[in-house]
Amino acid sequence: MTTILANHRYYFRRDERNRSNVAVGDVGYLRIYGDAYIGCCTIGNWKDDPESEEKHQVACGSFEMLDLELWRRPVPQALIIRDLSNQDVRSRLISLTRDDAIAIEATRRAYERLGFGPADGEILVLEAGIEEAIKPNLNRLGLILADETIQQAVLDGPRCWAQ
Repeated sequence: MTTILANHRYYFRRDERNRSNVAVGDVGYLRIYGDAYIGCCTIGNWKDDPESEEKHQVACGSFEMLDLELWRRPVPQALIIRDLSNQDVRSRLISLTRDDAIAIEATRRAYERLGFGPADGEILVLEAGIEEAIKPNLNRLGLILADETIQQAVLDGPRCWAQ
């Protein structure tokens, strides 16, 4: 990934699965295999790479990465993968829908604004941040807003909410 980011070019085999579906102007989300989404870019022109082809004995090339944006905090793949329409974690290129892009961006923003701790999926979130994130999505989460007589109780272990 270091070379890719330094050169602003994303390298693939010419016959890479889904490569032919990528078009100039598409938005690409960068992910580290099995780990995290780390940023996004606009896809530029494809350029064949004869040197790489000779070295690896396979036709290769790269897409130019325009408007590269690396995120301050990578988004752990585990936080978002279940919400995406394409849960393929093995392919280097996967197709995402507009709704997938919205979900990734929303998760990124929430993770950056509300998350604390290491970027390994183990995050601590401020209580106010949880409330802020959940309230607009109650219906989607299958929840209803409790009345004003909610009490916080401490049990053996983590804090729980009791009505």
